[in-house]
Amino acid sequence: MASSISMASSQGKDDSEISTPPVCKCGLRAKSKRSTTAANPGYRFYGYILYGKQDHVPCYFFKWIDPPVEARNDEMLADLVGKLKRMDEQRCMLDEKFRMMDEKIRRQ
Repeated sequence: MASSISMASSQGKDDSEISTPPVCKCGLRAKSKRSTTAANPGYRFYGYILYGKQDHVPCYFFKWIDPPVEARNDEMLADLVGKLKRMDEQRCMLDEKFRMMDEKIRRQ
């Protein structure tokens, strides 16, 4: 995820499925959102609840909810390696079945 906090990184879609948000620097409860930026598509974060509202000076509270990209990649990679091993085992079993069927056909 991009580490710099900018106006663009604080934009996002509402995401109310997350547990109790933290309190921001102004004492207000932060709002959970999903990033819509190209750098962090779909990542969840807590942001200032009044961000973007007119006549209000924002405190720029921002905190990621989802783990960094590297941690998510490690989890996904481990899952994919496990799936690949299972698929390879299945392929070996199918290769053996095919070999046995081929031998049986040749004997006829």
